[in-house]
Amino acid sequence: MKKKEEELEKTKQELAKVTKIKKELEEQNVTLLQTKSDLFLQLQAEQDNVADLDERIAQLVNQKGDYEELVHIIHSLFLN
Repeated sequence: MKKKEEELEKTKQELAKVTKIKKELEEQNVTLLQTKSDLFLQLQAEQDNVADLDERIAQLVNQKGDYEELVHIIHSLFLN
C-alpha cells in the first residue's frame, strides 16, 4: 500500500511538472503568434512600400526618356 502511495505522489509531481511546462509552452506560443502577426503586418507594409517605389521608378524612367528626347530635339534645333 505504501508503494502505491509513493507511486501516486510521484505521478502527481510529474503531472504538476508537465502541467507547468505545458502552461509555459502555451504562453510562449501566444507570444510567438503575436510576433508572427506583427512581422506579417510589417512585411505587408514593406511590400506595399516596394510596390509604390517600383511604380515611382517606372514613372521616373519614362520621364527621363521624355527629357532625353526633348534635349535631343532642342540640341538638333540649335545645330540647324
